[in-house]
Parts: sequence; structure tokens; C-alpha cells
Amino acid sequence: MAIDNRPKRLGSRHASAGTKKWVAVSSSPAQRATFRDVCAVREFRALWFSQILSAGGDRLALVALALLIYDRTRSPLLAAIAYAAGTLPYLIGALFLSGIADRFPRREVMVTCDVVRAALLILVAAIAFAALARSGTVRISAANNPATTVNPHSLSTKVTAKDGEKGRTRGSRSAAAEPPAITRAEAERVLATYWQQNNIANKLRSDALLATIEAGSSYQMDTGTYRMDRATDPANNDYSPFKAEDAVYYIPREPSSVYPHWFVVRVRYADLASPWHATGAGYVLFTQAAKGAAWKNVLEPYLLTGSSPAPFVQTDAEGYAIETSLTENDPNLNVPPGQIQEATAASLEGAADTVKNPGNLADLQDQASFRPRLPDGSADTDKHYVSGPVFGLKTVGGGALMFYGLTARLSLAPPPGGTFELGIPGYYSQLSLARARCSGAWQSPSR
Repeated sequence: MAIDNRPKRLGSRHASAGTKKWVAVSSSPAQRATFRDVCAVREFRALWFSQILSAGGDRLALVALALLIYDRTRSPLLAAIAYAAGTLPYLIGALFLSGIADRFPRREVMVTCDVVRAALLILVAAIAFAALARSGTVRISAANNPATTVNPHSLSTKVTAKDGEKGRTRGSRSAAAEPPAITRAEAERVLATYWQQNNIANKLRSDALLATIEAGSSYQMDTGTYRMDRATDPANNDYSPFKAEDAVYYIPREPSSVYPHWFVVRVRYADLASPWHATGAGYVLFTQAAKGAAWKNVLEPYLLTGSSPAPFVQTDAEGYAIETSLTENDPNLNVPPGQIQEATAASLEGAADTVKNPGNLADLQDQASFRPRLPDGSADTDKHYVSGPVFGLKTVGGGALMFYGLTARLSLAPPPGGTFELGIPGYYSQLSLARARCSGAWQSPSR
């Protein structure tokens, strides 16, 4: 075909057998389609608006992910990396997949890709839901926002109490008629006051101030930490304030005349030193020993890093946590709640395997560290003793979340008729040990 460059009128043509074909081309520009013309096409409107929704959702999800990472880590670098990683699919697709996509019908490519993406998202959601269901953390009640009013309801658990120095047992009194141990607003004030006073006590290393907000194993371990820090960090250079984030309150109903009253809070710990960063998560259990007495932190177990999500606590119609009976045997539980301390002690000492060793207990780690270093014929024993009361809450799925303490005593004995000397790793002086109120022989330095 030949194109004649002589001017001709638009639409004029000349063709005959055995001759060239002439096609006239207009030099005037073609009329452009307007945005209104394009939007008049129904299929284009559907495609365009769906693309806007899809792209907007993708951008919002990416921003939310970056904000979540920053909230958890307080690291601008990690948040920026997460946001930048969201552009990788577009970059890789444009470089390596666009040429392949052009070989197929565009409508089929778009439909196929969207169907595959939807299937993958459904698969991810199904896996996440199955994991949550197995761990008992599917949220089906209002435990994260317990009510602060007292109304009778139809649910009941058997609750009675027996006065004693530390013990508490439950029997046959209906929890429906009982008020909550504390209101939500009061519990929030208790927690806020605790962090404020705890930071001051940590800065001053004041056992006396700590005693106004802590008791039980929490007080014993923290004052022990103060003693160690007085020797290892006399100037307290490592001090940094901290607080709790994302607090979730679990408040049980209890007889108003029976003490101690208690409630527990699940928190995420945040170190306020620059840069702000999360340090872990756990529970803080407060008790009130008598009417009008101060609420004190008596137990503070933390969640192990990499462990499954915390169990979801069962609540009543008003959103209050439901206590686990310590006197009745529940067939759904491997260990009767009232015997959980003894069962744990026996398991840690190897006499039973009812309770699994979490792997982070300092006394067992110390025993494992000392054992290969002791002279032949030496003995090492690690005994565990019941310490303080037991508290329990029912969980979704028929389980129980138990709070209790044990005291461990690690004993090292030399071979009969022999002696050995233990060195404390680090560099200490007589003055630092005196400040820490540590007694016994010392070595400087020791390895």
C-alpha cells in the first residue's frame, strides 16, 4: 500500500485492479474524548471507581502498618522500612511482570489477579482465625471494657471466704449478688498512682516508698533488685522511668466483707527513656488487705516473648471477670485450681510433669550453670515452696488463668569433708557491697 502525499479531500479514494491504492489522510487533528465522554461508559465507571477504592485501601493499610510498627517500637527507621516495603510489589511487577501481562487479554489478567488476591486474603484470615480459636483468644465478650455499675444478673459462681492471714477459699455464695472488687475508674487511678510512685521508688531505690505500693513477691523481688543495683550501679545510671500502655482490666465480683479484694490488669510495658520503646507485656495483680487499706501490687508475671497470645478471660453479663473456684474440681482442668502451687513445685523439682517448665526461671538456670562447675561429689538441690495466695479467673473455652507465687531455694553443698569458694561475676568493692548490704566473702575482680 502506498500513501500519496498530494492533498485530497477527506474520504476520496481511487482504486482499480492492477493499480496502486490511494488513501486520503486529513491534516486536521482528530476530536479528543472528554472526561464526560469516558465516564459515560458504564464499564469504565465501574473499573475506575473500584480502582480508586482498591488503591485507597492499600495506601491506608500501609499507613496503618507503619503506624502500628512505630507504636510498638518507637523506631522511625523500622516504620519507614515497613512503608517502603509496601512499594516493592509495584516495583517488581513493573520491571519483571508487565511484559508478560501484555501478552494476554487485559480483562482476563485483571480478573484473574483480583481473584487470586482475594483467595490469598481469605486464606490468611482463615489461618489467623484458626490460630486464635486454638489459643482461646477469640473475643466474644466485653472484658476489655468492664462495667463500673453493679446490677444483679442471672450468671452465678459459688463464692464464700474464710478469714486468714493469706488464704482464701470459695464455696457456695452467689456472685450475682456481690459488688465488684473495685470500679473501673478506681482501678485506673490505682494503676496510674502505682506507676508514678514506682518510678520515684526506683529512682531513689527506696524500700520504704516501695512498701506503700507493693507487697508479697513483687516487693521481695524488687527490693532484692535494689540491693543488687546498689552494688553494680551505685550512681543509678541505668535508671529510666516506665509506664503501662494498653491496659486491660479484669475485675471480679467479691463479697464486700471478705478480704483480700483483688483485681488484675494486663499491660504492655513501655520504657520512657529516649527513644521510647516497648519492653514486654504481662499482668499486674493488686490486692487490698482490709477495708480502706491501700491497693498493692503483689504479683507481676510477664508474658514470655514469642509465646502464644494471652488467654481471653470469661466475663459475666456486666463485663466483670468470673473467678475460678479453688475448692471445686473442674473436669476441664488438668490440675485442681486449689492445688496449682503444689503441682507446679513438684513439676519443677522433677517429681511430676503436670506443669510445664516455662524455661525462664532464674533458680533453674542458676542450677544448670553451677552443676558442671562444681567439684565431683558436690550436691545441688533446688526446692520450691508455696508462697502467698492463689487467684484465678475463668477463661473462654473452659480453662483458667491462675496467678500464684512460689519461693525457690537453691542449695550448693561441697563434697563431704571438702569446701569450695563461689565467685560473683563482675567487679565489686567492699564499699559497694556494704551499700548493697551484702554479707560474706568477696573477690575483686572475679570471673
